[in-house]
Amino acid sequence: MHVFVTGASGSLASAVLPELIAAGHTVTGLARSDRAAAIVQALGAQVRRGDLADREGLAAAATEADGVIHLAFDHGLQASGDLASALEIDLQAIQAMGSALRGTGKPFIGTNATGSLAMAGFTGVLNETVTLEAGPRIDAENALIAMQNDGVRAAVVRLPPTVHHEGSYGFASRLIEIAQKHGVSGYLGDGGNRWPSVDGRDAARLYRLALESAPAGSLLHAVAEEGIPLREIAAAIGERLGIPVAAAAQDEHFGFLKEFVGLDNPVSSRATQETLKWTPTHPGLLAELRRPQRSVLNVGLDPRFLVDSEWRRRNFPTVDAAQITAGIERSAAELTQMGVSFDSCLLKNDSDAEDEFRNTVRSRRYDVIVIGGGVRLDPAMTPLLEQLVNIARQETPSSVIGFNTGPDTTAAAVRRALSLH
Repeated sequence: MHVFVTGASGSLASAVLPELIAAGHTVTGLARSDRAAAIVQALGAQVRRGDLADREGLAAAATEADGVIHLAFDHGLQASGDLASALEIDLQAIQAMGSALRGTGKPFIGTNATGSLAMAGFTGVLNETVTLEAGPRIDAENALIAMQNDGVRAAVVRLPPTVHHEGSYGFASRLIEIAQKHGVSGYLGDGGNRWPSVDGRDAARLYRLALESAPAGSLLHAVAEEGIPLREIAAAIGERLGIPVAAAAQDEHFGFLKEFVGLDNPVSSRATQETLKWTPTHPGLLAELRRPQRSVLNVGLDPRFLVDSEWRRRNFPTVDAAQITAGIERSAAELTQMGVSFDSCLLKNDSDAEDEFRNTVRSRRYDVIVIGGGVRLDPAMTPLLEQLVNIARQETPSSVIGFNTGPDTTAAAVRRALSLH
């Protein structure tokens, strides 16, 4: 199939797109910025520029595709306090794509969060038969599922709050940030409230299976672990950070997130596993949280000493040192958020470059070495590229080598490389 994917530059998409492509599908990913477009391209997909507010563009992309996977949601609007606008944009985007698919029998796979049903008042173990009449994100789920009545093979994947994938831990990443801020890893009450979880690679496989064969009207649970007590998650975070673990006051520790943190949200995926023959196989959340921190070295040309070349003038006529530096800083922030230790080795293309790189890789162990596009893609840099690869193989043979296409695609390169580590 040719698949149109929204949210194609997000963390989950970094697992979904490779899963689709490895299965023989082709992908067009929605990207609303140059940075997002670079990430989508680095994942092996075609790019369609636009955003969720571009309903005509979404409809056109859905019409051209054999199926749609809708991963996107405007979390920026939600974080700013305008959840209502984010929900309305999402609903209208779903309606636009669904209208384009009406009567075709094509698959349209949407996304909801298991936590949205808990926030709306559902208690007990959530299974695939449970539906609610209304609520944030629930209205969109209901609208998408109803499209089965219009000749669309509509299905919704419900994701747990903790989708962990190569250093990204979903909502648990926020708990890590809060623990770092306060110097204690906290939980509420006795910490017995339960959070479901899944590895992003297992979730990606479920999206692919849903695209290929989910019956119309399916509600699917991308859940590997039904419910981990919050105190166990807090303990793993405390162990990871080397800080104490304790019950915490809601307002002081968790702030506006207190209601979500306190949710009891156990979720069953038994029916999903039986229907689509889906079996999660990757490590659980606690194992991921306790895994030693991964380390990454980004090696490339120092933007302050860019070498003029015909290739650079032809391919990047307007890119300057400030833009490259900003891209490196964005990638560093993204990798730090993933829980990855990030170093940069920025070289001048001179006689000292090889020794500088050799000394850097001898200084500590790196799980991944990412070689920048400026070295790899410019033919004038081929001798330097050869030396960097050979030095890495000699000095740190256990490191996985990855390639970016520009500073903004470094995190995507790291995710690919870590999946091979």
